[in-house]
Amino acid sequence: MINVPAQVYIGPYIYKVIKRDESWYNDTEAYGNSWVDKKIINVSCVGDPANQLDTFLHECLHAMWALFHMEKKVREEEAVSKLSTGTLLLLRQNPEILDLMYEVFSNDKD
Repeated sequence: MINVPAQVYIGPYIYKVIKRDESWYNDTEAYGNSWVDKKIINVSCVGDPANQLDTFLHECLHAMWALFHMEKKVREEEAVSKLSTGTLLLLRQNPEILDLMYEVFSNDKD
C-alpha cells in the first residue's frame, strides 16, 4: 500500500483518509469511495502503486465535485475549469501528495 496521508484538505474541509485492505475491496467491489457528508475517503490497497495513487486522486476529485456543487450534468469547460483549480488547491494545501506522486513514479522506473 502506498503511504496515502491520514487526512487531506479539500477546500475548507478535512477528509479522513482510510486505507482499506483487499477484503474491503472484495466486499465493496470498489477501489475506493468518498463519503462527502462524513468527510471520509476510502482507498483500497489493491493493484500496483500507480493504481492506488490514481484511486486516491480519483476520490479527491469526487470530494472536489461536491465542494464546487457541480450538478449531474455539467458542461465540459465548467467541469475542467473547476477541477483544474481544485487540483491546484489540493496540491497547494496538501504538498505531501506531490512527494507521494514523486515516490510512486520514481519507483516505477526501476
